[in-house]
Amino acid sequence: MKNIKNKIKSFLESSKNIKKHTLLLSSSFLVCSNLFILATTKDLMFLKGLLGLRL
Repeated sequence: MKNIKNKIKSFLESSKNIKKHTLLLSSSFLVCSNLFILATTKDLMFLKGLLGLRL
């Protein structure tokens, strides 16, 4: 059991894996923020068409 804990700990603490985790987190944040912007734009275009707004 201690051997498994040590392997997991060394895996999480190695600098290569920290860089990979950071890259993964930043990439997922960018994807989520882009999806939010697209959804907001789609809603805005729908409201613009529905209300006949000029923007």
